[in-house]
Amino acid sequence: MKAVILAGGYAKRLWPITHQRPKPLLTVAGKPIINYIIEKLEDIDEITHVIVSTNQAFEGDFKSWLKTIKSDKKIELFIEPSTKEHDKLGTVGALNLVFQEKAVDEDVMIIAGDNIFDFSLEEFLIFYKKIGYPVVALHNAQDKKKIAGIYGIAVIDDTNRIKEFQEKPMNPKSTLVSTACYIFPREILPLFSKYLEGGNNPDAPGYFLEWLYQLVDIYGFVFNEAWYDIGDHSSYLKSNFEHMQEAQHIGKNVVLQGSEIKGNVFIGENCKVIDSVIENSILFENAVIENCKIKSTIIDEAARLSNLSLINSTVGRHARMNGLIEGD
Repeated sequence: MKAVILAGGYAKRLWPITHQRPKPLLTVAGKPIINYIIEKLEDIDEITHVIVSTNQAFEGDFKSWLKTIKSDKKIELFIEPSTKEHDKLGTVGALNLVFQEKAVDEDVMIIAGDNIFDFSLEEFLIFYKKIGYPVVALHNAQDKKKIAGIYGIAVIDDTNRIKEFQEKPMNPKSTLVSTACYIFPREILPLFSKYLEGGNNPDAPGYFLEWLYQLVDIYGFVFNEAWYDIGDHSSYLKSNFEHMQEAQHIGKNVVLQGSEIKGNVFIGENCKVIDSVIENSILFENAVIENCKIKSTIIDEAARLSNLSLINSTVGRHARMNGLIEGD
């Protein structure tokens, strides 16, 4: 069995911190998102080969990352011919290209590279072996109101066979969210090409599942453990704070002078915080903050801010800001 990690998106909702950085390489509590996935895969003996599918724009970033990762698995990059949002292949298009170019002829586990989850991939695989049909991991979100219009939804019967898919419905029929974690038998892989040849949506995998379940049975692996779909400012903050070992993390060589640190705060290495208040925020390494009030804000590496009040904001790397700015 092979594993494919999807890492070819451009994550525009998290710009500017993902403008020149792939989202799977964003750190959560000091560790790249994709590393959480690799660590989960380490427990799966059946998987010896992991393919990370990314794009030409982020090829260099992932080559640098690959030199740092320690794994018993063979990990290789697959580079999609895309450099901008407008020419990306989409999730289904990218997977189809991986299957064709790499001549994949075995069962495949697929995981979106911006997922962090607490369920066991071993149990996921055991469920698949028992069923023998395509399987999607479904997170029980408990509350329909919180997921309306945001996620793909599945409705299952008492055997966990999926009876219906809904792609981001405003009135979801269940609380079971599709998490972009799948296992497909080898005989299903040619159907990716058939789906695309029919002119169907190449991007959202939910549409592929909606098409596929009319042809073959698909089953849901339901889990209640934590799941983080890191897609925007608030979800990135939340995932960091919930993965920190302590409420406040102060990195090496940080200078704190005349400042107050409140709530959940992650401060990277070599930052300077002078005469400022930092609350429920993240500072990447080498940031310099002076005479500022920062709340629920993400500040990228080597940014220099002074005399500012920021709330619910995102500041890009190497930014230079001086003045009075109120966030949304």
